[in-house]
Amino acid sequence: MFDYHTNMKRRLTSTIGTAGLLIFVLVVDLRADEKSAAFFRKQVEPILVRRCLECHGDDPKGGLDLRRKATLLKGGESGAAVVSGKPAASLLFEYVSTKEMPPKDPLPAAEIAILRQWIASGAYFPAQPLDPFSLTTKHRAGRDWWSLQPIRKTLPPAVRNPSRIRTPIDRFVLSRLEQRGLTLSQPADRKILIRRVSFDLTGLLPTHEQVQEFVSDARPDAYERLIDRLLASPHHGERWARHWLDVVRFAESNGFERDRIRTNFWPYRDYVIRSFNADKPYDVFVREQLAGDALQPNSPEHLIATGFLVAGPKNDVATVSELERLQTRQDELDEYVTATSTTFLGLTAGCARCHDHKFDPIDMRDYYGLTAVFSGLDRADRVVASPQQQARYAAAIAPARKRIDGTKRQVTQIFDQVRKRLRTARPRKTPEKARPAVDIRKNEDAFKSTRARFVRFTITATTGNSQPCLDELEIYGTDAKHNLALAKNGAKATASSLLPGYAIHQIHHLNDGQHGNAHSWISNQAGKGWVRIELPATVPVQRVVWGRDREGRSNLETRERFDRSSFSR
Repeated sequence: MFDYHTNMKRRLTSTIGTAGLLIFVLVVDLRADEKSAAFFRKQVEPILVRRCLECHGDDPKGGLDLRRKATLLKGGESGAAVVSGKPAASLLFEYVSTKEMPPKDPLPAAEIAILRQWIASGAYFPAQPLDPFSLTTKHRAGRDWWSLQPIRKTLPPAVRNPSRIRTPIDRFVLSRLEQRGLTLSQPADRKILIRRVSFDLTGLLPTHEQVQEFVSDARPDAYERLIDRLLASPHHGERWARHWLDVVRFAESNGFERDRIRTNFWPYRDYVIRSFNADKPYDVFVREQLAGDALQPNSPEHLIATGFLVAGPKNDVATVSELERLQTRQDELDEYVTATSTTFLGLTAGCARCHDHKFDPIDMRDYYGLTAVFSGLDRADRVVASPQQQARYAAAIAPARKRIDGTKRQVTQIFDQVRKRLRTARPRKTPEKARPAVDIRKNEDAFKSTRARFVRFTITATTGNSQPCLDELEIYGTDAKHNLALAKNGAKATASSLLPGYAIHQIHHLNDGQHGNAHSWISNQAGKGWVRIELPATVPVQRVVWGRDREGRSNLETRERFDRSSFSR
């Protein structure tokens, strides 16, 4: 008789037994895999990285790339480098065991044995490619280089003469001296000591009275009191700020061939002095200089701190082509990256602009990642004041601005009256195109809709016969909000001339969408000049908007007269 329940029990027992066997096999395989991975990571990878990747990595000799499993098994020009489980059939093992590779410094027997065991056990290789920067070799530093390691607390060494020790640092110095049979010099007398300390901390020699006071001070902490007094002196910040300013390439001029003086860069110098005198924590000091304006946008102190980024040389030589402008911009970004890396990391990251660094573990990916961080940075004069200070300033100058605006209106009225009388006295066949004085910030000229492909804007005269300047020329058609003149919309800008020597004054600023004196065009012709916008297609045009400085930060005079824009298809 068929026993249904007994049969089910047998099936269930068999199924459980099979599943248990599968789980056991899987666990064994996982453990074997972990063991192979650990062996590779600790024993094999250091050999490949330190002894092989120099030639068989990024630019593999003989076509053999040992960084990846696929290229390892494929091999190079001579064939497969590794045959899993077969050291004798693997060219890699053959070359290292016969001392043919590495050619100048063959592997020791112990490392050859490690490679044999690795290939014999299946030649495990991780999914991720080997990193040539991970370990230090005889030719380059890796990420394990001593200066890149976290700071660790170290016990000061023992010395034979502990009576000479005053600080833990003394133990390190005295220990090295004792190893060479030397000892510390005798303490300086008080007259010499105060001169040395005063000059070191403040850059100034002590006065006669200060020397006598220290010499006659019998208190046991007289030296500590002297140090505290010198550290509290404002001259301490002046003395030690000089070292930091040297590191961050601070200068009072732009450098390059023109070397123009910077009349407004002294606030950064004073910020550094204040930071030293206030004993500002170093991490705060660093963050303020790299991103102070982002951390506290309304803080003048934090805005000044970012002067670090633009403390270096500035190429203010005019560019004549878009390629030169892009090259100058890339050089500027490189200067930001190089200054930041040398100042805060002690590494010359600039080498990786063209190739992976030849010594420090910095590749081109790292370099251009840093470049991207600074890609939004640009040079421009900024108002260093809090919102409250700016409000007080605006209130203080409001009466003067009101009087100036009133005077401008009176002058405009006088000009209108004079022109009216001249037209009455000597009527002309064609109307006068010249206009009265325009506003430095923003002006609009509306006219009957005209189909045009080219829009030309001509300046006929300027105040004081100075060079004409525009920070933006906008063109609008039927859509009052769509600026047809923008370069990103396909429009191209040309001009009669360009004032050389100013990187912030370029033709492409006429239609780049950025306002203010730092993004403007200046003619090289006194009192006159023209600009032209070529639109991507012939479209209706009915309004032109322009200004000298939309931000109102320029103190240059307003342009006096202009011609109505002309159009052509």
